Amino acid sequence: MMHLKLTTLPRLALALLVLTLAACGNSDDGNADTAENTNTKPDMKTIRGTLDYHENFNLAPESVVTVELQDVSRQDVAAETVAVSEFLVPKERPMPFALEYDANKIQPGHRYNLRAKVMEQVRLRFVSDQAYPVLESDTQPAVAILLKHVPGGDVERMPETVRANNPTLVGHYRFRNKQGEFVDCADGVVHPLSREGGGVYALESQYRDVAPEYGDEVFVRLVGNYLTRPARSGQGKEDYLVVLQIEEMSALGSCP
Repeated sequence: MMHLKLTTLPRLALALLVLTLAACGNSDDGNADTAENTNTKPDMKTIRGTLDYHENFNLAPESVVTVELQDVSRQDVAAETVAVSEFLVPKERPMPFALEYDANKIQPGHRYNLRAKVMEQVRLRFVSDQAYPVLESDTQPAVAILLKHVPGGDVERMPETVRANNPTLVGHYRFRNKQGEFVDCADGVVHPLSREGGGVYALESQYRDVAPEYGDEVFVRLVGNYLTRPARSGQGKEDYLVVLQIEEMSALGSCP
C-alpha cells in the first residue's frame, strides 16, 4: 500500500483548487459568449411617409397621431404590433411621420401593414381604413396614408336631429370570422356591421383597447340604425347595423 506524506497533501489540495477555479473561469467565459450571441443589438430602421385626409376639419393642437407597424400574417387573431410612433398633430398637411423599428423583429415570409389614427382627447377623429403593406422589398418607399373621418367618434358635433331620429341600441359587440358583429339585447339577433356612417371604425378601434382577448364579447351602448342588405350567405336579406355614435363600451357590462 502506498502512503502519502502529510506534506504532500496540502500541495495536492492546492493543485485541485487551481484546476477547479480554471474550469469555472472557462465555464463563465463560455456563458458570456453565449449571452453575447443571444443578445443581438437592435438594428434600427425607419419607415417614412405622410398622413392626410380630404375633409375640412381643424384638429385641436393637443390631438395625438399614432402610427403602428403590425404583423398581419395570422388570420382571425389580433395583429401583433411591432413598433409604434406617437406625436402631436403637426400644423402642416400632409402630416409627415417617421416610424422606427427593430429589423431583427421582422420575420421572413410574414406580412406587415401600417395602421394610423388621430385621437382628439378621448375621441377618435380619423383612422386608416385600408391596408398599407410595407417591408415587401429591400428598399422601402415613402408611404402615403389616407385617413378617413370618423363621425361616430364626435359627440358634440353630432346634430341633435340625428340623435333624435335614431334609437339607442344596447348589445354585445364581438369580432370573429374576420368581421365585427353586434348582438342586440332586444331580441338576441346577430347583425353584421355596415361601413356607412363611419362609426364602425370608432367601434373597432375602441374594441382593440377594451376586449380582454381578441374575439371576446364586449358590452356596448350606441346610437344607430339598421339597413336591410343582401345576406352574407348570399341568400335572402338581413339587417346591417349602421353605427352613428358610441356612448359606452365595457368588458364587464351585460344586457339589462
